Amino acid sequence: MNSKANNTEQNKYLLFSNKKQVLLENPLNAEEKKKKVYGEIEEDLKHALLSENLIVLAGAGSSVEIGGKTMSDLWQAVEDSSEITFSDIKEIVSDNPDEEEFIKKKNLEEFLSRLQIEKRAKGAKSEIDGYIKAIEKIIVENCRFAPSENFPHKNFLNKILQSRKKNVPRCKVFTLNYDESFEKA
Repeated sequence: MNSKANNTEQNKYLLFSNKKQVLLENPLNAEEKKKKVYGEIEEDLKHALLSENLIVLAGAGSSVEIGGKTMSDLWQAVEDSSEITFSDIKEIVSDNPDEEEFIKKKNLEEFLSRLQIEKRAKGAKSEIDGYIKAIEKIIVENCRFAPSENFPHKNFLNKILQSRKKNVPRCKVFTLNYDESFEKA
């Protein structure tokens, strides 16, 4: 094999994306790679929008840019709250090493689940019920915000509505977030 052919082979790059292959002429050209990959993603999304049953699952992070809170942000809001003494509540659920792990990870959902278990064990009228309600109130207050007129969720849903045929079932949107971004959109 001559050096020119060898050079040409070295400058070709095969990219695998969602069972598709894209041949890139120069693997060192990041911009070319980016355009090819985004082009593939765009095509896949166009095909998905045309499917008969479209389901969208929006998870953590889909609202952060417009004021939504992450789980660690909510944990911090509970810790910083003047309404409750979070260190006292932590003691209720930190009896063993397994339970301490979710406290280190600042997993507020796991923390609330553990409080619910303790509440059931001690009875609904325990002080734990008040702690749970206070934490839930802090979550609601921190997840309430007013998005701008053309925020991404609204634009996203408008694009879906415009691209779908009238005779297909409605798109179903599910979100794991506490905020109401999709409801407001």
